[in-house]
Amino acid sequence: MSRKPQKPDSGKTVFWKQEQGSALVMVMFVVLLLTVLGVAVLSATLGGAQRTELRENDVQSLHLAQKALDESIAYISQELDRHQDIDPLQLDNILTGITSTLETQKSPVYTELNQNGSAEARLTGIQYSNNAVNGLAGYPTLYHITLTAEARVNGVTRTLQQVVTIDTFPEFLSYALGSERNLTLNGAPSITGNIYSGQLLRLSRNAEYRYNSSSDLKQETLYPALSRDGQAYVQSMDSISREGIPVNADMKSTADNLEESLGIPLENIVIKNNKKFVQINLEETMIDKVTEALNHTSRNEVQQWYQAQNKSVSSLIAQIAEQAKKDAAADDGGQSPLIHVATKPVPPANPTSNATEAELQEFENRSQLYEKQMNELDSTFKNMQDSMLFEGDLELNGITFSQINYPDKNPKDQSGGSDFKKWLIVHGNLIINNPSDTPVQIKANIIVTGKMIVQGKADMDATIYVMSPASTTPASNTSTDLTGQSAAPVVYTTILQDAVIRDLDSRELVLMSKGGILLNRFDAFNNKAVGNNEKIIRGFFYTESSAWLYGVGSIFSLEGGFFARGDLTVNAVAGTASAGGSSIQFNLSSDHRDSRFQVKYDEKIFTAQQPSGLPRVKQVNIKVGKLELVKNVSSNQEKVSGP
Repeated sequence: MSRKPQKPDSGKTVFWKQEQGSALVMVMFVVLLLTVLGVAVLSATLGGAQRTELRENDVQSLHLAQKALDESIAYISQELDRHQDIDPLQLDNILTGITSTLETQKSPVYTELNQNGSAEARLTGIQYSNNAVNGLAGYPTLYHITLTAEARVNGVTRTLQQVVTIDTFPEFLSYALGSERNLTLNGAPSITGNIYSGQLLRLSRNAEYRYNSSSDLKQETLYPALSRDGQAYVQSMDSISREGIPVNADMKSTADNLEESLGIPLENIVIKNNKKFVQINLEETMIDKVTEALNHTSRNEVQQWYQAQNKSVSSLIAQIAEQAKKDAAADDGGQSPLIHVATKPVPPANPTSNATEAELQEFENRSQLYEKQMNELDSTFKNMQDSMLFEGDLELNGITFSQINYPDKNPKDQSGGSDFKKWLIVHGNLIINNPSDTPVQIKANIIVTGKMIVQGKADMDATIYVMSPASTTPASNTSTDLTGQSAAPVVYTTILQDAVIRDLDSRELVLMSKGGILLNRFDAFNNKAVGNNEKIIRGFFYTESSAWLYGVGSIFSLEGGFFARGDLTVNAVAGTASAGGSSIQFNLSSDHRDSRFQVKYDEKIFTAQQPSGLPRVKQVNIKVGKLELVKNVSSNQEKVSGP
């Protein structure tokens, strides 16, 4: 059927197109379009399946390579666990043996999904190196093992690398405050750095103290504050309590409780099993250091002497002194090949009122001899060249003696010092009683068999072991002074009374005490801002006993750290304090910058402290670095980015 042409108004004739066959063209076009779409969908499906399979191979090879690294790290850890009380100077040989064994084994690891060998991983590279402090050779303190593992799954290869770091530093040097048992923070201590609790971490806003004849006093103040970047290492969330209630059991959220009672977010809590804590061994360390101080003597000999003296440090040193004096008496030059023994000269007794001319002359001669001997001993202390055993109490008052100086310990030009094995052994008490504004200076490593008492100003670059044994016998004087310092059921073997201790040549004091440590009367009722307070102690303190620290009536300012093997309890308020009748009068502050107890961790301890003086650890500290993807190659050698 056709249409007749129509004549438009213009008078011209127009013919319409014919429509026969248009339906067929439309059908063919639709079929073609559907075919193209179908092919595209099929191609996408096949490509997606291939990409999924490739990605699965990628993931499997990634995990398999990680498994090879994990097994190697577990082997290193297991082998190191076999060695207890590792001598830092022998650790290099031990690690060399471990890495050599790993190098010879390099056994492949197979997945459980494929046992036919098409999926495997093996350790392909082991690189071992050690680094000494400040680049000095002789006493490496950081050991690095770089492990490289390669895994292949169905033609896809992944290579991962991980660095294992082993160090011999005592772990207590990593924390501003810590305890292997319970850490109790009462009131408003301000802490910059990390803290550690081996059992319970107790938080309270009530500072406890004693004052005059009143006991068991409390003052409500702020909660403790840890710096925002500080971390709290604990056993579990259940081990943290606020006012006796676990922070994760309160009606508020755990995060809110931590923010309020410690000032840190939840992610700053680190769970660390106390079995992984790297302890120190003071007794074995003491044997190491005494052996270093003696000439021509093996460690086994010193160990046998120590055992024969019923493990008494004082008796051991007394035996060594006696033997050295016998050797000196038998020697024509009056020298002992074992160790030089020195004593403080005894001043002559004053002559009587009716003394004869001869007696007066004898007194004058003895006085001159005494003066000469004292000057010689003072000169020796100012320029120590060899190890020395000093019998009796040694007092530095800034007048008679003002220095103990080993020039080759940490020299400023860094020449030498790396092989420093010289010790001053004080067979008695070490007393610093300095009334002047000029600090006494100690640049030495020291073993003290008695007590250590410090009062006044002292600059120290020293590692000091106070080996007088700890005791749980109650102190005879249970009264307290105006600082709020409570008596504790320990005998203090280290006492810092109004002491101002600073670093020397950017190196500081590390003091380890077998007995209790008492830090007492720092600016009692001084209400100046802590930041302007000149009485700052710089150093790290460790006690095998329990410890109580106070910033209530006094101001406590420490740059370094304090760690107790027993319980550590801190009491502090924020604000001003003044003497009252039966209690201390406080003008409280809501700002932790006004805290009367401030501790700031000093991280340079790991790079500046002379490692030869540090204690022997019961086990080494192992840290595993992040996984790094070296390459990811598929079967067609196509480079693919890492995860």
